[in-house]
Amino acid sequence: MSENIYNKFTYIGNKLKHNIYDINKGPSQVKETVHQDLRKYASIALMGQIVSSTDEKPIIGTTALDTCYGILFYDRANKWGLVGHAAPSSKIITLSEMITKLGKKPRIIECAIVSGYRNVERSDTRGEEELREYLHNYCPPNILFVPYQGSLNTKVCSNVYAYEFALNVKTGKSVTHDLFGNEELGMTNGHLL
Repeated sequence: MSENIYNKFTYIGNKLKHNIYDINKGPSQVKETVHQDLRKYASIALMGQIVSSTDEKPIIGTTALDTCYGILFYDRANKWGLVGHAAPSSKIITLSEMITKLGKKPRIIECAIVSGYRNVERSDTRGEEELREYLHNYCPPNILFVPYQGSLNTKVCSNVYAYEFALNVKTGKSVTHDLFGNEELGMTNGHLL
C-alpha cells in the first residue's frame, strides 16, 4: 500500500476518534472504507434540499450540481453550517429558506455559491448573479455575509458532468475528495460572494 494513502487514511481515522485500518486491505479497499466511514458523519443535500450540520454529522455538502447551484453558509465561530442544492427555477426560494434558518441571532456567515457544471461550461453567470443580488438586497440586519475563507475543492462527480463539494464544519476545511473520492478536479473555490 502506498505510504500516501496509508497516511491519509490514518489521519482521517484518528480525526473520527477511531482507527479502522485493516492491514489486509489493498489501497482501493482502504479508500472505499474511508468514504463509507465518512458518509456516516455527512449530510448531503440533494436537489431541492437544505441540510444543516449537527454534532453527530459535522460534514455537509451536495452532489450532482449540473444546472443547479450549491449554496454554502458557514458560521465559523459556532462551527455550524447549511448547504442548499437549488434547482434553477427555485434557487431564490432555496436561498430565502436558508436565510430564514439562520434565525435572529447576530452572526457572521461565510458564503459560497457553486454553479453547476453546465452553467460553468456555458459561462452562464446569470443565476449566480441573481443569488448574489438577493443576498445583498434582502440580507437581514443581524447577518453579515462574507466570502467563504477556504477552498471547497469542488470536483466533478464520477461518471457524470456535475460538481460536488463537502465541508467539515468543525475544522472549516473541505473534505470533498475524502468523502467523494479523488477523481477529476472541478473548480477550486466555487464562486464566492
